[in-house]
Amino acid sequence: MSRNAHTVFLALCMYPSRLLLLGVALGSIFGCDEHRTSSRPPTPQSTAASEPSPHESVPVKDEALKPGSTTRGAPRPSAVPSLSPSASPGPRCVIERVVRAGNHPKPASECPEAPTVPPNLRHQTVRFPDSKSQPSVDVEVCESKSARTRGLMYRTQLEDGQGMLFVWDHEAPRSFWMRNTCIPLDMLFIDAQHTIVGIIEQVPTMNEASRRIPCPARYVLEVPSGWTRAHRVQPGHSVQIVQ
Repeated sequence: MSRNAHTVFLALCMYPSRLLLLGVALGSIFGCDEHRTSSRPPTPQSTAASEPSPHESVPVKDEALKPGSTTRGAPRPSAVPSLSPSASPGPRCVIERVVRAGNHPKPASECPEAPTVPPNLRHQTVRFPDSKSQPSVDVEVCESKSARTRGLMYRTQLEDGQGMLFVWDHEAPRSFWMRNTCIPLDMLFIDAQHTIVGIIEQVPTMNEASRRIPCPARYVLEVPSGWTRAHRVQPGHSVQIVQ
């Protein structure tokens, strides 16, 4: 037996109780660490971000219309676009206050002579079911760029119940002027869902001021000045365009 081994043997013989207590303490420490390690939850593995189901509903705060606002509201933001075919669109842009451009304007005293004959346009009927009297207007339809550019220029009369409907293939804010237009008009701006999004009434003749409604429109209907007020047609009303 070597000298070091002999020393250890003597220590075991002389202090057995102390060594026993030391062993118990060490065993307790290592046992607790092992228990704590085994009781910890496993570290989660990194995964791709989970995406909600197309039919999962997402709460959206609906803001009320502020007093004095000129629009009913813009489409509400949504965290997840709904793919459900039954999803309804958000509120439309509508200028609720009728814009009055003149004060009972009169037809022009003189009207420029037309450089060419007016185009031969097809006719449709525009109905107003939301108005109490449910009026209708027989309209000439301007679908081409050249027809829209000419519009009602050089006309000297437009009877009650008649009008002109300007048509585009998409929605956008539309601007109009009264260059070479000898008849005072009301202008009704209509979106693709056939809702009146704005009205400019009593527009005076023979001027090049730009008349515009900021809401997107696919149609603009021109009728004689005062017609919308006489029939109580208002922004937000629906129209029917009949072939």
